Amino acid sequence: MQNSRFAIAVHTLALMANYEDKPLKSEFISCFVKTNPVVIRRLLPELAKANLVETQPGASGGSRLKRQPEEITLWEIYQAVETNAAFGVHRPSLEEECTVSRNIEGVLINIQNRVDKAVWQVLRGILLAEVLQMLKEENGGAINDEKCREYQK
Repeated sequence: MQNSRFAIAVHTLALMANYEDKPLKSEFISCFVKTNPVVIRRLLPELAKANLVETQPGASGGSRLKRQPEEITLWEIYQAVETNAAFGVHRPSLEEECTVSRNIEGVLINIQNRVDKAVWQVLRGILLAEVLQMLKEENGGAINDEKCREYQK
């Protein structure tokens, strides 16, 4: 099963950036992210702990970005919501007579470290602001958020 927490977090923060200082409720975010509001509510504390969002409780509350999109890297978002390496390594039985079983764990850990470093290098170089720019380019130069704004009313 593929983990989508990072993608949901980026989508959530992109929505917040598009609404600038207006607090968004988890129900609103979840409609556009196409997930249950509980998924959003579970991600928000992790994003807040990473100093990416702030949340106000109550009827007029909601969550919004704590920093500007130009100040948030995708690596920060990834670190906030992902806890595992790119893939897990199992512990095989240590059959002394089997060279593969005896050495596979160390080899896979080495590969895992290289993959994790590559992810870090790519994501630290991409800002949330760049994601917004890519969204604009995909939409012909502007983010058409009329549907979003209608829903928010």
